[in-house]
Amino acid sequence: MENNFLEKYAIEQMRLQRHDFMNYLQVIYGYIQIKKPNEAIGYIKNINKHMITISKIYNLECDAFGMFFQEFIDKCSKAYMEIELEIKIQYISCELFSKDIEKKKKLFDFVTEKTLNEISSMESDSKNIYINLSGSPENFNLTISNSRKINNEDYDCSMLLLIQGNRVEEDKPYLFYKKDRVIASLLNFK
Repeated sequence: MENNFLEKYAIEQMRLQRHDFMNYLQVIYGYIQIKKPNEAIGYIKNINKHMITISKIYNLECDAFGMFFQEFIDKCSKAYMEIELEIKIQYISCELFSKDIEKKKKLFDFVTEKTLNEISSMESDSKNIYINLSGSPENFNLTISNSRKINNEDYDCSMLLLIQGNRVEEDKPYLFYKKDRVIASLLNFK
């Protein structure tokens, strides 16, 4: 069942990527047609930056996590959010991540959607997303925030959130933090 889920999900993601790719080409072609080569170059640079971020995720050698995360990154880009990614782990255990994959996908979608909605609803000129992956391949945290302070090396987001009185419990492997215009979510995979 899990392989069937991943296969269908991968096919859907390829369809979406094909659609996005065609849109990229149309925008570049449009800029060239109206003789705006600098805009075309800027657009290509933005696409390249986006692809570099996605490559960093796939370098963690867990394709299922890569696909989930790529979908999230694509949503951020379409909402004109700038992404800053910090990865503090070498790889993600595919064996760990593939267990209960459909449940993990639902949890991942729930947490990322809630976080994006909260950040999008804030009145701010800046729509930056700071993402941190830390821990070990078998027990890692994904932190998403609109504040660099949460993901800065001087702070351990899980510790900061614990200090604020929240904690990740066994039956609830995520938490949200919202205070003083700072939004953060922590999602634990083990």
